[in-house]
Amino acid sequence: MFHLLSLCLLLVFTASLPAAETNGVATRVITLQECYDLALRENLDLSIERLNPTLSRLDLELARSVYDPLFNSAYNHNEADIGPTINQSDTVSAGVSGSLAPTGLRYDLSGNAIDNHVSAAGSAGLTLSQPLLRNFLIDNPRYRIALARKDITVSELRLRDQIIDILTRVEKAYYDLIFRREDLKVKAEGLRLAERLVTDDHRRAEIGMIPRLDVRKSESEAAARLTELISAQSAEVGAQNELKRLITSDYRKLHDIDLVPPAILGVEPHPFDLHDSWEKGLANRPDLLQAKVALERQGITLKYYRNQRLPALDVAGSYGHTSGGFEFNDTLRELRKSDREFWSVGAAFSIPLGNKNAREQYRRGKVEADQLVLQLKKLEETVLVEVDEAMSALRTSRERIQSSTVARGYAEEALTAEQKKLDSGKSTSYDVLQFQRDLISARTSEIQALSDYNKALADLYQAEGTTLERKRIKVETK
Repeated sequence: MFHLLSLCLLLVFTASLPAAETNGVATRVITLQECYDLALRENLDLSIERLNPTLSRLDLELARSVYDPLFNSAYNHNEADIGPTINQSDTVSAGVSGSLAPTGLRYDLSGNAIDNHVSAAGSAGLTLSQPLLRNFLIDNPRYRIALARKDITVSELRLRDQIIDILTRVEKAYYDLIFRREDLKVKAEGLRLAERLVTDDHRRAEIGMIPRLDVRKSESEAAARLTELISAQSAEVGAQNELKRLITSDYRKLHDIDLVPPAILGVEPHPFDLHDSWEKGLANRPDLLQAKVALERQGITLKYYRNQRLPALDVAGSYGHTSGGFEFNDTLRELRKSDREFWSVGAAFSIPLGNKNAREQYRRGKVEADQLVLQLKKLEETVLVEVDEAMSALRTSRERIQSSTVARGYAEEALTAEQKKLDSGKSTSYDVLQFQRDLISARTSEIQALSDYNKALADLYQAEGTTLERKRIKVETK
């Protein structure tokens, strides 16, 4: 009874193996490059992170808006009853003011005209003011703009780091799916071997070659192999879901599709040059580059607060023309003639007594800069260790492939020999079951080593920060 039940279960689970189209399940052959393309296009984490450089550029434009010229105009009509007469006047003014980078020059171009219905007067001129000490080459607006530029670089490096992380996870999930599908075949073959032994043992028991207890042992092992097959199938579903989660923004579209990698697990040769990988990591790791930009950003802060400790010395000058007449039109004509000039020049000096805020901000900035230097050094050491560990894992995986391949070959030969001994009555079913289990374990170890090698290589590329270059993937930010 058990034999028939387990045989039926074997057929059910065998039908649900990678050739899923026999059960009407849609399949999709998908390459690793297609997985990369889907992830770059649809992964929601990347879609979210990809907006940050755009936000940083908008922040830069907001910071630059401080230099937008300001246009102003005004009109006033005044009346005053001073007894027998009523004094009336109309005043019109207009101007454009603002400041210019990179020196912080402030300008004010303005003009006004007054008509009191008895006489009229007007003026037009330009006033300039230039700081020479405090706020000369850097002031608060330019400080904010410089920081915003660095923030754009940081956001682009963060996006690059996120892309590398997602693509590495996609690659490892892809190789894990290949492993799970191959392992599922191994487990199915193990169950098939156990079931065949159960059938043979029933026949031997019927003719008295072996005791009934041996049949029970074979059936027990077949049940254990069936359990392993069920677990392997569950693991394969989990691997499918992990890959789908990484490459789609709409999980329901891929939920009922069986992803089938066309590739088999192989070994991509890689030189074990630790020093070369160290150099790549120190030059390319996005997180390390972010730390360097953070230090540059702090340098801008120090420059700003060093400047804010200085006294203020501003020079100013103005030039223009005045006019007058009996009517408003007379004033305009006089202004066009430019006969009546005026000008001025001067300077203003001020020094804050104490200036504690700027001094303490500068001191704090120096301490923070020292801290960032140490953090950068620590991160460089972390990169060296991570590259070293990734290289070691890659080397170990390569050695495991060689040893597991040899072990699998020995296990196949041992099982064949033991099966012949059983057929000739010189062995027991229990011994054959053990050799079968050894072969299943050896096959699983071999494909696990192949999968681990490919995943270790992906980890090494990530540790070096060379994933995108190795995969010939270009990152473009708008």
